[in-house]
Amino acid sequence: METLSTTKVHGGNLYKLKMASAPSLGGLPANFAVFVPSNKANASAKFPVLFFLAGLTCTEDNAPQKGSFLGPASENGLAMVFPDTSPRGAGIATEDDSWDFGTGAGFYVDATKSPWSQHYNMASFVTRDLMEAIAGHAPLAAVLDLQRVSVSGHSMGGHGALTLYLKSNLFRCASAFAPICNPSECPWGVKAFSGYLEGGVEEGKKHDATELVKNTHSQSRKLDVLIDCGLADTFYIQKQLLPENFEKASRASGFTKEQVSVNLHDGYDHSYYFVSSFAKAHVEWHAQRLKHLSEEMKRALVAVGIFTAVFGSVHVANAVQVYRKVCSASSSSSSRPVFDCHSGATNHSTAQRTGKAQVDASGFESGSIVLKSIEWTLDG
Repeated sequence: METLSTTKVHGGNLYKLKMASAPSLGGLPANFAVFVPSNKANASAKFPVLFFLAGLTCTEDNAPQKGSFLGPASENGLAMVFPDTSPRGAGIATEDDSWDFGTGAGFYVDATKSPWSQHYNMASFVTRDLMEAIAGHAPLAAVLDLQRVSVSGHSMGGHGALTLYLKSNLFRCASAFAPICNPSECPWGVKAFSGYLEGGVEEGKKHDATELVKNTHSQSRKLDVLIDCGLADTFYIQKQLLPENFEKASRASGFTKEQVSVNLHDGYDHSYYFVSSFAKAHVEWHAQRLKHLSEEMKRALVAVGIFTAVFGSVHVANAVQVYRKVCSASSSSSSRPVFDCHSGATNHSTAQRTGKAQVDASGFESGSIVLKSIEWTLDG
């Protein structure tokens, strides 16, 4: 990881960073920005993290420069991560032909259609590459708490924030400024899905927040979503955003206004003037929700405690990996299969204790993690 620049702002530091090779982007380099508040009050503190996904034509620089996020983030002890909006330099002949497709317009999906599928995988870049890069970079890993993460975004990035939140358990909550809420029903989304996805718009419904919330019911999952949109927004008027569709689908799925809040404001347009007007409110909303460990993480830490008590130590990098295993086991299928965690710990100078635990996550949502079996041997 290369640090391109460091800028002091609101008492903290904004780092411009470069990944030498992003696997999800076909090995292309990728820039992103990270804001870290001052930790003078507690030098050992880790900050919760808000990922912010920018919109069409933007880079990792637009939101920190124009969005008025960093002051409120500093005041609330919230770190922020700003990814780019697409791969850069993929060498695809048509990627620079239009402003709303290709470069600067990755749409936060994983492309399935050639030639885009090799490089245009921004969903995996955000949820996997960036997470792993931060966790593996000691200066960032020391100050960013990846157990407390949420996501926000503007326009295309609002679409990304909503869909990545709905499609995974990585983010505790999601907010969006003027998001593209129903892309399979608007010109921007139809163009993106037709270009990036082998199955076109029909496949694109898997990446459509309105379609996703239709299939997410309040009895099976809790949601925490905040949306703000301006009524003078040209793209709202042109039916590119369709927040009403998302709100209607949310209510039909049983979510209340407290769980999914969609707010329309007179006079505001689509620009960063609008974003900056509501940035403080969104940052404070996220900070409140990221103050404490989630109930899911508490249960995951219980699992870590079980393994540690039995084996002495656990061969996982940190609790986040156990959390992801539990979430995966809980959401991948209705059967919620048993998964394994392996452990090995030195017992004394000539012996090695190794073991395997099986954990049943079928009762995960209700707080039950069952230790199914333990096997361990003492070698040497």
